[in-house]
Amino acid sequence: MRINKYLASCGLGSRRKCEEYITAGRVSVNSVIVRELSIVIKDNDVVCFDNNPVLVSGEYIYILLNKPKGVVTTCDDEKGRKTVLDLIDKRELEGKRIFPVGRLDYDTEGLLILTNDGDFTRKMTHPSSKVKKVYVATLDKNIIDEDLKTLEQGIEIEGEKTHPAMARNIKSNVVELTITQGRNRQVRKMFEALGYKVVYLKRIAVGRIRLGNLKTGEWRFISKEDIKKLC
Repeated sequence: MRINKYLASCGLGSRRKCEEYITAGRVSVNSVIVRELSIVIKDNDVVCFDNNPVLVSGEYIYILLNKPKGVVTTCDDEKGRKTVLDLIDKRELEGKRIFPVGRLDYDTEGLLILTNDGDFTRKMTHPSSKVKKVYVATLDKNIIDEDLKTLEQGIEIEGEKTHPAMARNIKSNVVELTITQGRNRQVRKMFEALGYKVVYLKRIAVGRIRLGNLKTGEWRFISKEDIKKLC
């Protein structure tokens, strides 16, 4: 396996990003720094990135995408709109068919996981999983402390009360909200129930996985070790 492909399979990023790591001297094979992109990794080779051993994730692939606004979370769209799959370089997938884990609505940005692992997807999207999802919401007006407490206690939307959440002010009209459910447009509806309109919404974390410095529209592979922390 070519070294850039090997590193990408370990969850370090796209092949192009891994090539940058190689030429920067951050990768070693059998304790020797390598900079040549033509190197082929053999079964017994020990590959390290920044002096830390890295291993191939396996047959399943996991991708972290920073979804932009105006992109639909689906594999195909009957209206011809851009989908999250359109943002992924198909050459990196080696013919594997991936799909999104859960949803982010059309107007919401941020962290979205894509994979070809059906069992993982079912675990993550099942109501019993209670995986924490962290959003940052910009509102049309300043929020009061009493409403923050109400968000944390749970709000009735569409005849059903939401699970307890965590809410904190970042600015007067910007709130970080952590929920453990995945109801349709839940975050927007929770704020609407209190009389606020969400003018900008971004998901910044799912469980222990965070967006970090991943730019809008960019993506990278996630290692299997990080995925194990989620389910």
